[in-house]
Amino acid sequence: MKTIHTFDIELWTEPEEKERARRLGLDTTHGVFHALKAHLEKAGLLPEYFFELWEKTPAPMPYFDYARCNVDFSEPEDVYMSLELVSLVGNEWEGRTFAIAGIHGSSADDYLRMCRIAAECSLMFNGRGQKMEREVSEITLSDEENRVLRDALEILFDRQEPNDKERLKTALRLQDRLARLTEEGMVSQPVTAVMEGV
Repeated sequence: MKTIHTFDIELWTEPEEKERARRLGLDTTHGVFHALKAHLEKAGLLPEYFFELWEKTPAPMPYFDYARCNVDFSEPEDVYMSLELVSLVGNEWEGRTFAIAGIHGSSADDYLRMCRIAAECSLMFNGRGQKMEREVSEITLSDEENRVLRDALEILFDRQEPNDKERLKTALRLQDRLARLTEEGMVSQPVTAVMEGV
């Protein structure tokens, strides 16, 4: 099980609250951006083309009601994302761009990978400091990687003692599940992710 510590980036009014935010580096746009970048990198989700703060000048973290991410094809060969901080101004919701990101590619897999990155960004901002548990590890396999994994597991299965075969049966069921998820377009982080418990 994995615990995700979302960002506690409310605008605090009490001096001790402001000091805590400053110590965590979450009181400025640059601090929050670098924390998000580090989180994405650790999760294997950092966009490989670019990931940039929209406003380069350091500034205090602004008030916002929620964060939203927009994903779209931009250039003929790229998928872009904008992360916006949305506030209710008068009677209308207004978005202010916080960061932008891009990955190379124009396939459905590329688009869905960027959507996964956007979901992680949204969770980190909209989680409001909550600690959230994840029980599912994600992995994405190409058709070739899927075939190689299946073959390797079957070879291992043939070599095991009877007591070890249950564990390998579980691994084969996992591999079948991964294959189904791949066919259904459930794309997430790269194949370098760890399959825990296999």
